[in-house]
Amino acid sequence: MPGFTSVSVPNSIEDVSKEWLSKALATTSDIRSIEYERIGEDYGFASKLYRITLSPKEKLQTVVLKLWDTSSQAGLGELLFYQNLQDIPIRIPECFNAGFDSESARAFLLLEDIQDSVQGDVLSQVNIDLAKAIASDLAKLHSNYLEHPRLNSFDWISSVSVWKLNAEWFNTRHTLFLERFPNKLSGVALSLFDVMEQAPELVNQVLKDIPQTLLHGDFHLDNMLFEEGAKAVFIDWSRPLKGPASYNLAELLFQMTSLDNFDEVLATYLLEFNQQSNSDLKLEQLENQLTAEVLRLFTRTTFGIARWQPDSERGVQIIEHDLNNAIKIIEFWCRRNPDFFPL
Repeated sequence: MPGFTSVSVPNSIEDVSKEWLSKALATTSDIRSIEYERIGEDYGFASKLYRITLSPKEKLQTVVLKLWDTSSQAGLGELLFYQNLQDIPIRIPECFNAGFDSESARAFLLLEDIQDSVQGDVLSQVNIDLAKAIASDLAKLHSNYLEHPRLNSFDWISSVSVWKLNAEWFNTRHTLFLERFPNKLSGVALSLFDVMEQAPELVNQVLKDIPQTLLHGDFHLDNMLFEEGAKAVFIDWSRPLKGPASYNLAELLFQMTSLDNFDEVLATYLLEFNQQSNSDLKLEQLENQLTAEVLRLFTRTTFGIARWQPDSERGVQIIEHDLNNAIKIIEFWCRRNPDFFPL
């Protein structure tokens, strides 16, 4: 990969030696010993993360090593992202090296360790200052890559501009969801749930002519770090996407912060987006797109978890949290836009 020193791909952390790190980091410093610790076990379900400490102590340095099995997940998106897009206009961890071995189906990333930061948590929400900081960064990212020709040249970036779920997909999950979560939905949320197979047609009508931009494909608070001064760091680019900017924006407005902050955070995004792109995106246009995203978000947090059997207590908590939030989102949007979907 351009800009990266060629090294073997570790099968496990035991394969990582001081000699391997010296070569991977392309450093001439004398690495006398290394120590490693597992990190992020509560936040990731596919890869394994390690913080590696290099010594001598007077030149103490830490890096993060990400290892994963590419046979069990899509996996290569983050390598390609750092190969082609790590110059994006928002804060992301620096990548020192990366590699993929097709024979062993193993991959690695050697990343900057951002220790003086706080990791976000999908089970909580950020305050309005952090939400506005994220909104501003999203606007910079989205405006910078709006209809960018490079996006079309990357066949490894999937598009979410067209929602491809069909009625059969919804029907196979409808009964299963109600069996697993009886009496969880009520009122307008249940009414919407029962007719969601109609939603893709409406969503595609709304989004069919919306310009595409670069998106974070797994955008939630577990994949955010916050440095001092409310500086947001966007991590885990394993699934970059392209599509309408509202796809990411909806996660911020409806999931990451209180709905009480909706108007102020949306205004921050819109102002920054128009300034950066020299466009004239109107609030009404953006809210129309968000109507489509509400339907997709509601689907992900209901039908989308019907078959998910989490193997950790945190997974169970995430399901409960998302279901409760899904109801609040639908009630909020129905109050704001009473005719947003034919119930």
